[in-house]
Amino acid sequence: MNAVVSSIEPRRDESGQVTEAAEDYARRMRAGPLPGWPAEVLRDWLHPNAGFLDKYACLDFETFRFKLEEWALSRVPGRDAFDFPEFCDVFAAGFEERVRDGRDWLATYMLKAGTWNQPVVLLRNPAGGHALANGRPLRQPFHLLDGHRRVSFLVALRQLGKAGPRHKVWVVSK
Repeated sequence: MNAVVSSIEPRRDESGQVTEAAEDYARRMRAGPLPGWPAEVLRDWLHPNAGFLDKYACLDFETFRFKLEEWALSRVPGRDAFDFPEFCDVFAAGFEERVRDGRDWLATYMLKAGTWNQPVVLLRNPAGGHALANGRPLRQPFHLLDGHRRVSFLVALRQLGKAGPRHKVWVVSK
């Protein structure tokens, strides 16, 4: 784990389990290394993904600027924003079964609401200038940072004709 990532990881016990509550983590990050980050994004993206932050740490989290926007369905990207579009395909294809068997609360919620429960996080990358540490370019014009299941399920809702007309998104600029 690099030094930047270790400075933004939630606190853990000696066995490696996260012990810091999401709200406490968000407060600590906003008072320290990530003061410009919305508490909601810290709680809902970074905190639950502790241990997987290395992938995007090369983007300099400290430089992220966030704007909460509400987009028309036609503007929300689908599989084209995924680092691995196949992930989207798998979750979108299994959407109806997930609702039917009742074990996926998010799928059930989204079918009823027509949208997600919390905004997804998209990195603005119009010219394709952002890349991972290994040099692999990120998707353009937007790269999905957080909300992979949510976007997959929205793709399924589009196919079923049950997607709502508007959706909230966090847009990240650098």
